[in-house]
Amino acid sequence: YHQYLYESPSTSSSTEASGESYHQIVSSAVAAITAWNVLVVTLEVNDFRTRLRSALGNPPTRRRNDASSTSPLLLSSPQQNKNNLTLEEYIASLLAIRLGLRDAIIDWTTLYTLGYSIVAGLTWTDADPNTIKVIWGISVMIAAVIMAICALKIPIWLGYYKKSSLQILEDTSNLAKGAVKDLVVGAATKNEEEEGSEGGGGGGDSSMLNLADFRYQVRLGVGSHFAQFSFYILPFYVGLKIWFALLSVTLGVIFGLLYLRIVFLCRKNFPDHRRTVTISAAIFFTILSGIIFAYGLATIDMVWNWSMHGSFNFVQLATIAFFCWAGFLLLIQAIQYYEQKRIIVVSPA
Repeated sequence: YHQYLYESPSTSSSTEASGESYHQIVSSAVAAITAWNVLVVTLEVNDFRTRLRSALGNPPTRRRNDASSTSPLLLSSPQQNKNNLTLEEYIASLLAIRLGLRDAIIDWTTLYTLGYSIVAGLTWTDADPNTIKVIWGISVMIAAVIMAICALKIPIWLGYYKKSSLQILEDTSNLAKGAVKDLVVGAATKNEEEEGSEGGGGGGDSSMLNLADFRYQVRLGVGSHFAQFSFYILPFYVGLKIWFALLSVTLGVIFGLLYLRIVFLCRKNFPDHRRTVTISAAIFFTILSGIIFAYGLATIDMVWNWSMHGSFNFVQLATIAFFCWAGFLLLIQAIQYYEQKRIIVVSPA
């Protein structure tokens, strides 16, 4: 195997002589954290949209084409409940969600980029190869942990379990409920002011202020997910070249979107086999997490040589790591299953 992470023994001396630096190729931690953010940000935005849709009130109607219109438009029902949003307010709120999401992505992309620039800039050429190998191993193990969390959450995401108390990371920030409630209250107040003042202008200002607050709540909710890893991801920037950092982020986005697509297709196409699909998916991701965890630990062992000082060899160390990690996850799965008391099959969303 390699003497260093990405250089063979025959090339390591020539690399040192030429002044070239050692670096990571793809950071598993960066890719896994990016994939996780794709998952939870999507769930966060959908939580806002779902709660907003429930506040719409009467279903909208379509206006027929006429001489002054080239396409049908959705219009609010005339029997709109004053405690619900009108269609116009609903559309404006959807736009506020989109703008809040954009704001959060800009905010945290800037902060993540700043953190990367500082850490990677300081270690661009001076990173120790053994240190990079240890960081790579820990990075792989972090990816295994995130994969394990996905294995524990997939029964919930497939609608097979109720929400479990055994959750390390939350899917949503729980800001959507209060934000939509405040939005509806603000809209009702505006409507009452307009009715009482024969269409006075004060209501419009309060509506704009309320939408601005709603947009900020979306920004805050989405940003809370990015903030979870903003500090812990910094060590994994060591020796990570910018093109490989971009590759890691790209792979994370692709995996996150693919995971979401698979969950959606499973919920849609296998409503009568949800138990089989859920158990199979949970076991698959548990085993995959165990393999990744064992590989990460074995990578660290190449530097620290635990197996050389113990009574077992390299392969045995990796095997023990796999079964210990996978067994621990299966135990958590069993506890989570017992917590449900009975299987609840939720109708497809």
